[in-house]
Amino acid sequence: MSLIDLRRTMPGGVAAILLLGLAGSMPAVASAPAPAATAAASAAGKRTVTLITGDRVTVGSVGARTGVVHAGPGRERVSFALFSAGGHFMVIPSDAVALIRAQRVDQRLFDVTELISLGYDDAGRSTVPLIMRSGTGTAATAMKSTLTNGGARKTRDLKVVHAAAVTAPKERVGSLWKAMTGNLKMRGGVQNVWLDGKRKISLDQSVPQIGAPAAWQAGYQGEGMTVAVLDTGVDATHPDLAGRVTSTNFTTEDDTDLVGHGTHVASTIAGDGAASDGKYKGVAPKASILSGKKGHAASPLVARVRSRSRASSHRCCHRRGSVARMNSRSRW
Repeated sequence: MSLIDLRRTMPGGVAAILLLGLAGSMPAVASAPAPAATAAASAAGKRTVTLITGDRVTVGSVGARTGVVHAGPGRERVSFALFSAGGHFMVIPSDAVALIRAQRVDQRLFDVTELISLGYDDAGRSTVPLIMRSGTGTAATAMKSTLTNGGARKTRDLKVVHAAAVTAPKERVGSLWKAMTGNLKMRGGVQNVWLDGKRKISLDQSVPQIGAPAAWQAGYQGEGMTVAVLDTGVDATHPDLAGRVTSTNFTTEDDTDLVGHGTHVASTIAGDGAASDGKYKGVAPKASILSGKKGHAASPLVARVRSRSRASSHRCCHRRGSVARMNSRSRW
């Protein structure tokens, strides 16, 4: 790691632009933004983001590539690297550099552009969403104490990977950072910390990737074929499937797809893209669906996809010249 022209924060805790290299992985910014330009930024477009360290970054607008850093309480002597990489504005405190390089701390926690795009700026939410991993035994116990001391709250156990989803109030997140880091190392039973981010489903790319458009041009669109989907039911009123769904219910519930997973699967196979002007089109857009409802709303598997499945009810899974049979499992 090399540090070049590493300046301290200016009086009042406002940081200047710094140059910092992480073995070539973090490009440096050559100069600080002009104070006049910063002052002229539209108040209406300003966004402030509280980092996991408790430091706050204010930018003049969404997509800005410069900003002003206000160091958190007790962090007036911490230095910061401000730079743009891949179209994203990054702010890296000096006490996070080694931890990022060691892959102990997720660099996205300092990606101002990403945090704003996810709605994680201070106007969007009052907590920092994290995934924190500990070891087992005493390490797990120590991490519980770290969370308590930092005012953080565990929202979900991720036992398979010895981790937990955590929310940390922004007014106290600096205390959490202090409790789990020290001397450029992780402590307090915490081995890793990642941003608990969001992912947008964009599987419209998967259909071209498997060569479906070429099959369509050759006349193979699933016409005359019926695909059985044994799942949580299928919404026969979905525009992508309208008029092509026959249902059988093997449960004591009504025919409604209470979860959305079966509809997602059916549209992945045979959706015609009507709801998206053809953008989200299934692999066999002229096939029919035979829905066998066997799932239920309490299924851990389908519950996890409930909030996203209806908006992403499209794309891949049908072999030309055969009937595909899809199953959902009632246990995770």
